[in-house]
Parts: sequence; C-alpha cells; structure tokens
Amino acid sequence: ILAVGGELKSTICILNGKDAILSEHLGELSNPTTYRNFVRAIDLYFHVLLLDPETPKIHFHIAMCFMRLGESSTEAEYLRRALHHFRFAIRQDEEDQEVWLEWGLASILLAQHSIDPLAVQQCYADAEHKLIRAGQLGNLNAYYNLACLYSVISRFEEAIEFLRKAQKSDALPSIEEMIDDEWLDNLRQTDMFTQF
Repeated sequence: ILAVGGELKSTICILNGKDAILSEHLGELSNPTTYRNFVRAIDLYFHVLLLDPETPKIHFHIAMCFMRLGESSTEAEYLRRALHHFRFAIRQDEEDQEVWLEWGLASILLAQHSIDPLAVQQCYADAEHKLIRAGQLGNLNAYYNLACLYSVISRFEEAIEFLRKAQKSDALPSIEEMIDDEWLDNLRQTDMFTQF
C-alpha cells in the first residue's frame, strides 16, 4: 500500500504486509528540491510495481502521486499519467469507490489544465461518469464533488441538488471549506447558493 501526504505534508509510506516504510518529511511541494524528491519517490513505487505488479492498489497509489504533482504544477502530463494508472487500478477492482472518486477528480483537474475545448468537454463528461459511479458504489463524498463539478460547468440546479444530497447524507464540508472551494466559485455567485 502506498500513502502520500498533502502538499504541505508531503511524505510517502509503502506498506508491505506488516512492514511499513515511511519516508522522511519531504517538505512543501512548491519547493523545487522537494518537488524533485517527490518525483524520485514515485520512481520507487514504480520499482515496487515492477517487482510485484499485483501489489494491491499499487496503480491507485501511483495515480494519486501523479495527481498530487498535477495539482501542484501546471504540467497536464502528470494528470494524464494519473488517469493512465487509474485505468489499471479499476481493473484490479471495478467496485473500488475510492478509485472512481479520485479518477473523477483527476479528470476535472485535467480539464482545467487543457486548452482544447473538445478535450475540456470530454474530461468533464468523464469526471461526471466516474463521480456518479463512485456515488452508486456508496461513496457519499461523490455528492459534494458532483456539486463542485456542476458548479464549474455552470449547471447550477444540479449543483444545488447534489449539495442537498451531500447535506442529507452528512457528507457536506463546513461552510468555511465551501466558501474557500474554488470549484464552487460559479455557484456561490447565484441566489440559489445564498438560499441554500
């Protein structure tokens, strides 16, 4: 199992059976040296993949590393690599709601890094499909993330509908987090959000 920390808490841990290998705190990914070290750490996961390609969720964890790099940079290639590994991850377990959710979020990020209008539209359609699948499999966070997607693409009535579903399912983040969430910027400018 591979686990990674966030942008400010970037660490990596490989779990193999009862053994955990934890990297030192790598630092903030905005630092170029830290960023290079994080990329090198991903290379280590590729070595794990080569040694044992059936390691549970190895593709998912590699995808998450690339997704994190794509979020913290302007390199769409990292997000494309993340999508590639999400495809393999879902082959390992087609009912893994976490893989579907994160794959959908990576698709939104790739849309935001793309300049071709057709590619952007396709990424958003892919994201919608994957987030809906995550929700069908029971991931309650999919409701909020679908609301965010619908806000980004200006489908406000659907955005509000999924905010209500998230609220009803007790999966809604705090109002502070919602106010800070850039993906809700479009929706926050509407009367519907004010009334929500």
